[in-house]
Amino acid sequence: MPCRVSIPPSRTGRTARTAAVVLLGCLLSSGCSELAEISGAVVSTQACENAVTAVADLTHDLHRLRGKPAETDRALKEAADRLSEAAGYAGDDALRKTLDGLADSYRKLTGGAEIEEKAASITSRYLPMINASCGRR
Repeated sequence: MPCRVSIPPSRTGRTARTAAVVLLGCLLSSGCSELAEISGAVVSTQACENAVTAVADLTHDLHRLRGKPAETDRALKEAADRLSEAAGYAGDDALRKTLDGLADSYRKLTGGAEIEEKAASITSRYLPMINASCGRR
């Protein structure tokens, strides 16, 4: 029976290519159970990378889009969508729930006064859980 491996997309493509090479090497040298374990670690790492990138990009966008509520709302929605996508690839339930919770919180925000501060406050509540799930202490 063939091994099934799912690797989430990367915004840069580097991680996916590296993961593919690593997984191919593992496939050639080990069995499916080892490959599945390695694949799970790669997928979780990719989910973490995508989530952190989404938050960092949003922080930059909110600063750049001050005074532009429509564009700010779009940036919040895009970040929420990216977090939800990353949550779909998250290897553990705690990370999945955390990313979905942060995405839902971003969706409830609307562009306006003090949006940067509100987003930063929300993010700071979720960041310790993301860091713990992603192995960053």
